Amino acid sequence: MPKIPELMGAPPLNPTKDPLGAYEECGKSKHPSGTSRNVSSEPEAGSGDWPWQAALYDAHTNEIVCGGSLIHKNWILTAARCFIGENTLSQNGTTVYLGLTHRLRDMHFRAQEFNVIEVITHPKYIKKLDGGEHNDIALLRLDREARLNPFVRTVCLPPSHQSRANWYVNPRRMAFVTGWGRTSFNGQNSFALMEIMIPPVLDSSCRRVMNKKGIAMETTTEFCAGSENGMHDACQGDSGDPLVVQRLEKYRQIGIVSYGARCGETYGVYTRVSHYVDWIEGIINE
Repeated sequence: MPKIPELMGAPPLNPTKDPLGAYEECGKSKHPSGTSRNVSSEPEAGSGDWPWQAALYDAHTNEIVCGGSLIHKNWILTAARCFIGENTLSQNGTTVYLGLTHRLRDMHFRAQEFNVIEVITHPKYIKKLDGGEHNDIALLRLDREARLNPFVRTVCLPPSHQSRANWYVNPRRMAFVTGWGRTSFNGQNSFALMEIMIPPVLDSSCRRVMNKKGIAMETTTEFCAGSENGMHDACQGDSGDPLVVQRLEKYRQIGIVSYGARCGETYGVYTRVSHYVDWIEGIINE
């Protein structure tokens, strides 16, 4: 008996292609929304749960250095700190992978590999002596467009208007941060994509805790998320990874993993993406 798509005149389903633009809509995921998994049990993400997740490798050492997210078919959103300073990535020395969940198991049959043809770091990025890093955001232009499929999709940007963006960056929401970073301070990078569910934190609480660490926060452009005791936190190797919140069955990226006092000790600090939406769109829509 013929397959249903053939009877309807549609092309056979192929996971490497985007039939009729089925994967064009941003922020769609197979992740079961509202589920919580304990970070101490090393929660592994499922295949296709976070299809915008990008892995940024050092092409010379073949080691993962940072993460990022696919926000347009040929644009990655990440942290400026991944490309500025000592022992960081460079444009010609970066390989980007999409479609990965397990970095070994998926590399040879599902991954899409890209070179970077342009790195645009925010012109006001600065690393302060107190450990704070401000305007920590960058865009990577890929050498071609990604093939959208169940494992490679774009994430939506948040609203740029502050009152609308505040719905997402709110302690009553639960956000997900994902990445292949270390599972403990100075530990080993994970081969499996990990996820943790954490709440954004009030700016006043964030400033109070970071001030105790000697770090001056700039809450207009960054915010905290996680738990004050550090039980739920991103870690080394997670720089550039996305923090997302779901609404109306769409995930929007509200944050980028930036810096912190020390992973697993207290809140983590995230770049406030809503503050930079106009900057992002001005570049990718040129």
